[in-house]
Amino acid sequence: MNPSILIRLALALVWAGAVERTHLSAAQPGTEARAVKEGLKGLQSPDPRAREAAAEALGGLHAGAVTAVPALTDALRDKVASVRRSAAEALGEIGPEARAAVPALIGLLKDDEAEVRRQAAVTLGEFGPDAAAAAKPLAEALKDRSWRVRQQVATALGELGSEAHAAVPALAGVLKDPVVTVRRTAAHALGRIAADAPKAVPALVEALKDHAGDVRESAAEALGEFGTSAKAALPALRALARDTEEDVREAASEAIRKITEGG
Repeated sequence: MNPSILIRLALALVWAGAVERTHLSAAQPGTEARAVKEGLKGLQSPDPRAREAAAEALGGLHAGAVTAVPALTDALRDKVASVRRSAAEALGEIGPEARAAVPALIGLLKDDEAEVRRQAAVTLGEFGPDAAAAAKPLAEALKDRSWRVRQQVATALGELGSEAHAAVPALAGVLKDPVVTVRRTAAHALGRIAADAPKAVPALVEALKDHAGDVRESAAEALGEFGTSAKAALPALRALARDTEEDVREAASEAIRKITEGG
């Protein structure tokens, strides 16, 4: 398979995404099926550039490439990191119908390459509750040496919603991460999960004292999502309502309203 052909295919699919897919399919019957066929061939190319382009092209077809899920799952074990990353991204673009790849994506959280680990977390998050089995492995990945990976893992846990309740203690610990962006994301994730208040609420109350306004704001917003289960946070939130930053004050006031009114 000529790599340039697949690269052009990938670019064509990106362009096709800018128009209505129903219009494209009506105008060119069978286009999608042919693209999947070419993409599958490309995944078997000896040239890693072709394999990467093929994965990108298949991802551009979204759910239309569901038949390629097994091949893309196999590509998660490719010896070339950029191919593994592209395959993981493509599976996320296909969506929850690619949920059969969850076990392989969990394994990818321990990949040698940080960008591959980060993309695995992105894709698991895109599956949402369908990736419930990834909650504990993602919680473990919050210890990743790369802050970008830790941030994306926290985001993914939030996207799992209540299915990630087992990760609450780990996320609470991440509220002390040395990187502000990671702490803010962890607070936001705890609010989206809104479970295990006995462990989450005290940690979020402590985060209201964070030196970074973004973290204080996110912690206040998260506490509001717990509703009446976060009544213990009211004194700290009332103090925060006098914060020097307007966004923080507003977040604190809204959290107080949600907690006192029950949501």
